[in-house]
Amino acid sequence: MANQAVLVKESSTIASIEDLYGKKIITQLGTTGQYWVDTNLVDTNKIEADDHTKFADVPAAVLTVENGQQDAFVVDTPVAWKYANDTAYNLKVGFIIYTMEQYGILIPQGEPELKKAMDDAIAEMIADGTLEEIMLRWLI
Repeated sequence: MANQAVLVKESSTIASIEDLYGKKIITQLGTTGQYWVDTNLVDTNKIEADDHTKFADVPAAVLTVENGQQDAFVVDTPVAWKYANDTAYNLKVGFIIYTMEQYGILIPQGEPELKKAMDDAIAEMIADGTLEEIMLRWLI
């Protein structure tokens, strides 16, 4: 399960959706973040279409916020937390946008044994806390 996060400079006062109005926002091309910004900010005239930049490259998008070219980067929460917790950057998570997305794993069609093995392994990892440990270490 993931949401969208608003990654901003450490000194930013952006802390709510309303704080994004009139700002320059970057998203990753073809993602939920792009869709959310287009639907909730551009289409409702809260920001100009020209103020929504789409990049394919996440590290480059992060640098545009770091160097002040963009005010905020709307991106999956695990990605945002990775950069916010990295002391090489002066960034923080301004706030979370609750989209309640679910991640999935693709497997070849017609592989019921593989699916069952994966489902069982994931269920075991949830039950014993391993999945949460992995997420805390690598995603948050």
